[in-house]
Amino acid sequence: TWEATAVPLTHYNVFVHLLDETGAIVGQGDGPPVGGDYPTRLWEPGEQIVDEHEIVIDPGAQHGSYHLAVGWYRLEDGIRLPVRDEEGTSQPEDRVILPAVVELP
Repeated sequence: TWEATAVPLTHYNVFVHLLDETGAIVGQGDGPPVGGDYPTRLWEPGEQIVDEHEIVIDPGAQHGSYHLAVGWYRLEDGIRLPVRDEEGTSQPEDRVILPAVVELP
């Protein structure tokens, strides 16, 4: 679920990466929010948007624990939106690594 704090100035895509313990990407689900049905440019401040992304996992991925990393980028040039924590510190690679662990059987 995303919440708009302002009207975005352009259209953005979401990236969802499945990371192994070394930080390598072993799966991803990039694409526009809401499957392209509701571009970011149409979002209103305070609006909450439910967004799901299917992750395609590398067939060589091993059994084990993984993390999800998410963020946003402009499709035309691949530049990511900046990510900052609660204190305003820029986050590496402009992404959020979610605390939940994903287990691959």
